[in-house]
Amino acid sequence: MVEHYEEYNKEALARQWQRLGEGVDRVNHLIGRTEEIIKRTFNAEQRQRIIQSAQRTVESVGQTVSEMMETAPLPQISPLTPQPEVRSIRPPSSRRNESNRER
Repeated sequence: MVEHYEEYNKEALARQWQRLGEGVDRVNHLIGRTEEIIKRTFNAEQRQRIIQSAQRTVESVGQTVSEMMETAPLPQISPLTPQPEVRSIRPPSSRRNESNRER
């Protein structure tokens, strides 16, 4: 049982890394296309203003996220952490009656 879980865990982690890598490749491609469009659309002065504005926005968002993380830390749970199975304590017959009432 543990052996299968560890195998699954490794495979799932490998799939996550592969998807992450594919996502990074797509983002890099989009960045390249965006740069081409910006160079064709705006002159050097306009591009410089856009870059400065984007840098200020990134810094501001980064600061806001940092402050949020300090005040309300998120639980450190891996997406691969097995979640407890939730089961009803009601007998099967009462669950069926509830399902019928909801319809």
